[in-house]
Amino acid sequence: MQYMLKLTPLGVQPHIFRVVSVDGQADIDHVLSLCDLSFDYAHYAERALYFARDLSASQALAVDVPLEDNDHYGPVSEEFAPFWRQELELAKLELEVLDLQAQPQQALQRFDALLEAHSARLGAALKEDTHPREQGERFKFVYVVHGVQHLVEVLMSSEKLNCFVPATLMGEGLVVDDDPLRPLSTALINASVAAAEAADAAEAAEAAAEAAATEVAAKADAVVAGGDAAPEQAAPAENSAGLNLKVCTSRMRAFGAMRSEQSINQALQQAGASPLTIKIC
Repeated sequence: MQYMLKLTPLGVQPHIFRVVSVDGQADIDHVLSLCDLSFDYAHYAERALYFARDLSASQALAVDVPLEDNDHYGPVSEEFAPFWRQELELAKLELEVLDLQAQPQQALQRFDALLEAHSARLGAALKEDTHPREQGERFKFVYVVHGVQHLVEVLMSSEKLNCFVPATLMGEGLVVDDDPLRPLSTALINASVAAAEAADAAEAAEAAAEAAATEVAAKADAVVAGGDAAPEQAAPAENSAGLNLKVCTSRMRAFGAMRSEQSINQALQQAGASPLTIKIC
């Protein structure tokens, strides 16, 4: 199966997200590395996945769905509160935890097998105590990398998506994670986005100032020429500091949709297996 996933970091002020396409035949570690590359995170060993196993946990993970109050016939005020600003209290929820740092061998199982197993287990648990309408909601889980929580929503699954995989299809928020002395955190994400937005604002202000100066000069030339010259329109400035989805996709595709034979052997060794050797008789 191929999947379209939406990843939203939680506990940050701005709305940061990526929509990526990945191949479920790849192993879990490889898929998560592709997701990290869509944000341009550095490599971190601290990775964990959290899956709901009962109704209350499933509802708690649906933080992007507005609560409804039947007495007032509609969503309550939480609808207007940006869900991405609040981190989840994972320790208080009934969740299945897959700690890939503590269980490196588990990271080499197929990603689609992991999702199918957990979605089937959750579906069986919810059939008795939930309305059929809720059963059709998209499957969600939490991915935590170096302490930063990401709400992951499976937007689509298909035998073959109508796009090349892997790829970054949509996104918001430029994250710069290239300083080893300042590892990934919600504070780093907030600072990165604030810096990118400030750069965008400064660039826009500079472009506006240049356009205004050009317009003034053109009008002055028109007056000198007797009003015959038409003012030239300044070309729109390109946003070079913002998020570039082509660059995100290029990073993912350079990494590859699947592991190579060499990287499979390396991954097995990192997971504690003996090196793979082939003897020719």
